[in-house]
Amino acid sequence: MGKKEMTMTKNGYLKVKKLVKEVLAEEDTSNLKFKLKKQIQDKFGVTPMVTIFDPYVAKSLKGKAGGKIEFKSKEFPDKTWSEMLNFLQSEGYEITNESNTYEVEDDRFIYPKIKFNFNI
Repeated sequence: MGKKEMTMTKNGYLKVKKLVKEVLAEEDTSNLKFKLKKQIQDKFGVTPMVTIFDPYVAKSLKGKAGGKIEFKSKEFPDKTWSEMLNFLQSEGYEITNESNTYEVEDDRFIYPKIKFNFNI
């Protein structure tokens, strides 16, 4: 096998390895989104929109990934909001930003949301 063929095989291997990592990350992300959504539904009786940010894109997080939970609803009572934040922290999520605000500005809606990081 010539040097050029070996390089192509190595590059092909690296591409497959990267693709496998991406698929596994996507499956983990999907499972995490489903699990988190179900936990919040079961515990608080609301259906959130959960987004997990691609850990390979957010390299600045170094060993962490991030996400966002958004609720298509009005503000929650302070006690409920505090319980949600405490629940997420008890599950190992680091709250980086949160807003229990509902506003309508022209045709734009602002909903309660929680941004978080977690170890990967």
